Amino acid sequence: MTLQPGYVPDDQVEELLCAHNLLIAHYRSATVSGLVPLAFPAGRPAVATSLGGLPEAVADGVNGTVSTAVDAESFLDAIKRAAADLDALAGAAEQSAGDWLDVAGALLTAAGQDPREPG
Repeated sequence: MTLQPGYVPDDQVEELLCAHNLLIAHYRSATVSGLVPLAFPAGRPAVATSLGGLPEAVADGVNGTVSTAVDAESFLDAIKRAAADLDALAGAAEQSAGDWLDVAGALLTAAGQDPREPG
């Protein structure tokens, strides 16, 4: 296990994902995480706190687990739940990976535009 607190540079993400089975996103404040959507195509489920948009990306019990609080006990429970169901979560994580069209559509929807309508 490797603990790398703080920002992970782009050139280190692939190596970290390949070397580990689970992404731990223990944010104490967050809006979103750039690492979570990168982990899914690699078949790596995520354990995340229920802050910002993280619960929208990490479906509890589907492609990872979500801690209802940021305290250590709650987060450890979420890690244990993920470890107990790692194979199923990994398969679902890989299947839930979106593509850039999904991202663009979500951004347009958030901006109040219909992504199916031209320009």
